[in-house]
Amino acid sequence: MDKERLVKELKTRRVHLYPRLFALLSPGVAGHFASTWEPVERLTEFLCRLPQGALRFLLASPTGDIVISPVDLPYARGPQKLQRLQVENVTFVPAEALLGDGMIPLRAVAHLYDHLLGSAGAERGPNLSDGVGITEEWTEVGAQIPRLFALGHNPDPICQTSPAGYFAQSVALYVVRPRELNAADPNMHKLLKRSFFSETFWRQDNG
Repeated sequence: MDKERLVKELKTRRVHLYPRLFALLSPGVAGHFASTWEPVERLTEFLCRLPQGALRFLLASPTGDIVISPVDLPYARGPQKLQRLQVENVTFVPAEALLGDGMIPLRAVAHLYDHLLGSAGAERGPNLSDGVGITEEWTEVGAQIPRLFALGHNPDPICQTSPAGYFAQSVALYVVRPRELNAADPNMHKLLKRSFFSETFWRQDNG
């Protein structure tokens, strides 16, 4: 499946609008979108900056949803019901953040990958950033995240919060401000380059 088809499938099956989204947005934010579908288009533009292997993995995962929300909400594990919308393992992307450079949306999506790559989305399962992966290859990657976090090289406030925050923010930085990440934390930049952002790594039999 080529990237264009992948993105189309993701928009249909993995990306959702929060119920009555535009009624809950401030006029100032809502007015920046030309249509009710534009937030989905903007989000998928950011998703297209991730490796094709990562997009294929998300599409094939039994769980994992992205909801464009009126406000910033924490990642929600397990089944969730938003009025008539049934979703599971949900990362929320505030609509207003889609008007920015992509840091917030990509960080939110990275939290979802953290859970799926750590335990395939098991409700009480570990994250990749806990040092555990769904395969031996991902476990090797995951084991390095808490170790690099403990070194505290990246002064970014979010990178200092927790291994999960560190991983998610680093993924977003790799996409949006790669030079900044490489200057502050070259070891994390190298780790992401050879794993999460490597099409070769995704093509391996690693989940």
